[in-house]
Amino acid sequence: MYSDIDPRVRELGFVVKTLAKKCNICDASRGTLSSYAYILMVIHFLQQIQPPVLPVLQQVLPDGLSSDISNDRKLGDWNVYFYDDLKNLNEVWKDCSLNKLSSGELWIEFLRYYTEIFDYDKNIVTIRQFRSLLRSEKGWFHPTIAIEDPFILTHDLTEKLSLR
Repeated sequence: MYSDIDPRVRELGFVVKTLAKKCNICDASRGTLSSYAYILMVIHFLQQIQPPVLPVLQQVLPDGLSSDISNDRKLGDWNVYFYDDLKNLNEVWKDCSLNKLSSGELWIEFLRYYTEIFDYDKNIVTIRQFRSLLRSEKGWFHPTIAIEDPFILTHDLTEKLSLR
């Protein structure tokens, strides 16, 4: 769905996954990140850059509706709401199409974000909220990057990441 919002999502995701595979750091069964984890890192970055390339679909609400609508979409204890009307996204997301960086420029900013800006000691990579998700909120204090699975919120995709 995110790649339908902006073609640069697919382009940047392809570059990141290809490089990770070439460097043999894209296989969760061998103690590295999965390709899924890399894509979540790309989406998170594209939500955080200013102006953003992607919205946080869990926080975009249709015009005239309050945040109560998101409480109507629950599966058990999990809130599964996300905005899925991509045809009308530009009407409800004020930052739609404001980011004009090329895919190459976004690649450089992706590298800068994860080497200079993202606070690995305090934050978790998440795509379900714009504000920082703190490690202390989840009790995830292992020494590697933490990436929240947006479908199973108690699952850290890096829990088996090797330190080697």
